[in-house]
Amino acid sequence: MKAIQRGFTLVELIIVMVVTGILAGILVTFFMPAMDSYFAGSRRAMLTDAADGVMRRMTRDIRVSVPNSVAIRANGPGPCIGMLPSSSGGRYRTGTDVAWDSTHASVADQSKPVTPGFSVDTFDATTSVSGKQNDWILIGNQSESDVYTVANHGRLSADLAAPPHANLGHKRVTLQAPMPVPAGYDGARFFVVPNAQQVVAYVCSGTGLDAKGNGTGVLYRVRGHAIGAPNYRNCPAPGAGTPVVATHISACTINFTPNPGATQLSGLVEMDLTLTEANENVRLKFGVIVDNAP
Repeated sequence: MKAIQRGFTLVELIIVMVVTGILAGILVTFFMPAMDSYFAGSRRAMLTDAADGVMRRMTRDIRVSVPNSVAIRANGPGPCIGMLPSSSGGRYRTGTDVAWDSTHASVADQSKPVTPGFSVDTFDATTSVSGKQNDWILIGNQSESDVYTVANHGRLSADLAAPPHANLGHKRVTLQAPMPVPAGYDGARFFVVPNAQQVVAYVCSGTGLDAKGNGTGVLYRVRGHAIGAPNYRNCPAPGAGTPVVATHISACTINFTPNPGATQLSGLVEMDLTLTEANENVRLKFGVIVDNAP
């Protein structure tokens, strides 16, 4: 006797479809908001991390920059601020070691001080410092124009090395040509600026929103603009290989006050940045004190 094969009836199929639809509706109602919240939170976290990276990178460059080198730059694709970050620096000898020099007749063995108001081609660093051949040496610049004038600075003729004798200092700084030291400068500090980097600028370009609610702007870190470039007050243009600090920028404002309040030896950089992805916004506003005492 043959077995009878029986399928689903139309009524049973309809019931299954109705139940499935109800279950799907319940899942959408209760789980989709949770999923949307998860993805929104993930986007905000990524934007927050990106904003934090901007703050840390800019703050570091600003704080190690040569005094009086930070300034707003003109003619850029958007807000732009430039600076001259140093890689090292320290204190120099301000007077001869009379007792030592009297017992060492060789010129190379004697102490090498810096005298304000005169040019110097060799001097002893009394603190630990590092520098490579062709790096720049800056001393006592009082203004932005001083900082970006090549004739005010020296260039290392060789990598920094120990002096002939340890009690002369930590390093002996030898320059390619004599450099002038401002008269009256008593700070006894010098800065080393890497020749491979020189001027650094942070440039906001193309800020706004696209149709999907994503920020269209990019924050670039442009480096290599020459110290003595005739257009040093202008913002260097980002190129194809320019490092990107952050993307998805919908708004960007950069301000610099050289002398806030009554303080004349410090400045204030203020950054207001909004990062946006899929209409999720993270706004970062921070300030960095700039040491303008040479």
